[in-house]
Amino acid sequence: MEWWGYKTGVFKIREILEVTMSISAARKMSIVRSNLLIDNAFWAHIGFGLELVEDPTCDAGWTDGIRLGYNPKYVMEHSLEEAAGLFLEECGHIVNGHLWRWEGLDKNDANRAADLALFTMIAEIPGCEIPREYYDPARDAWCQGKSMEWIYSQIHKPKPKNGGDKPGAPQNQGGNGPKQGKQGGNGQDKRKEQDDSQKPRNGLPNGRSEVRRPPKGKIPELKLKWEQAIIQAAEAAKAAGKLPAGLAQVVDKIVHPKIDWRIQLRKFMQSFAKGDKSWARPNKKYIPVGLYLPSPFSEALGKIMLFGDTSGSRDYAEARAEFIAEFGSIHAESRPEITYTAYFDTEVYPGGEFGPDEEIEWKPKGGGGTDFRPLFPYLEEHDIEPACVVILTDGWGTFPDEIPEYPVLWAMTTNVEPPFGEVIRLG
Repeated sequence: MEWWGYKTGVFKIREILEVTMSISAARKMSIVRSNLLIDNAFWAHIGFGLELVEDPTCDAGWTDGIRLGYNPKYVMEHSLEEAAGLFLEECGHIVNGHLWRWEGLDKNDANRAADLALFTMIAEIPGCEIPREYYDPARDAWCQGKSMEWIYSQIHKPKPKNGGDKPGAPQNQGGNGPKQGKQGGNGQDKRKEQDDSQKPRNGLPNGRSEVRRPPKGKIPELKLKWEQAIIQAAEAAKAAGKLPAGLAQVVDKIVHPKIDWRIQLRKFMQSFAKGDKSWARPNKKYIPVGLYLPSPFSEALGKIMLFGDTSGSRDYAEARAEFIAEFGSIHAESRPEITYTAYFDTEVYPGGEFGPDEEIEWKPKGGGGTDFRPLFPYLEEHDIEPACVVILTDGWGTFPDEIPEYPVLWAMTTNVEPPFGEVIRLG
């Protein structure tokens, strides 16, 4: 069919579309997918693994790892390049594992964060465009290369503990903008560490696509299926010499998986559940990968203490944001009796106390050097007897000489080796 080579570029049949007034949304999306076979073997391999379905009730599109839904009105009102951008956006949610990573997060903000994590990548793919109302290269540059969890930590506004906004209080405007205002303590802005060009701007757009969580029983099967598909897609793209930039690292993590710190964190905290009933029912989420872990719906955990390093030397902002999101998810599932938070540099700054049904708020204070020695005296001074202590840090500081009586887990963003306790590596 010589007309496929009629013109260089991603969409070889653009002129045909322009004169075909009766083309349907279904046909348009089918053409988008078919063109990927010629120009982008990787995304074609992913796209052909999804069933295309029309859904006039959605904003623009969605995926649940089985289907790719799209609003026919949206598709018909936008260009072929913009339809391709939507198609690759849904595929990108699968490739980046967004379907398996948002449990415990606010659905709307998680969807928005997932979209923003993909827009800068999609905009660089020839033949794909994101409408300006959703993506602005200058405004959204701060999202480039960032994970869904990190972006979520910047835009999510926790719900008030009283269950709603006070009458007359300013509304969040749908959560469209990054959180404003100073953080407590010394008044340093939480994003002070970012370069000015990387700071979130006002007026963040709502996400246009939806990550729909698959049925829980299908998640392990789907996750394995897509990991295999991603590897095969990468091999096909390499053979054609067209593996998209930035995806090699994603594929490498699948081919050479490290021990997931998320699993280590859950295993550590669940081990302190009251009684032994937590092991009576295995957590089905991890059985397919050969891990026998306790069910999250076990007897409640005791009291948990979380310390956060806010020293000037702290690094890996993205890893820290992912950790806080995961920790919050575990708190929601396991429902500890109380979770205490505190922040530290050379001294300790009280955070909050959160019951089993409350959402953990993270508002760092401090910013000087790092000293771990005040942490455990702080527990004694405040009569806190935790089942375990978790310390989020880069590890660059002075450790105490005596080993504390509480089990300690160090969530390290570096390779520093602490003198006691268990360690998970976030970097």
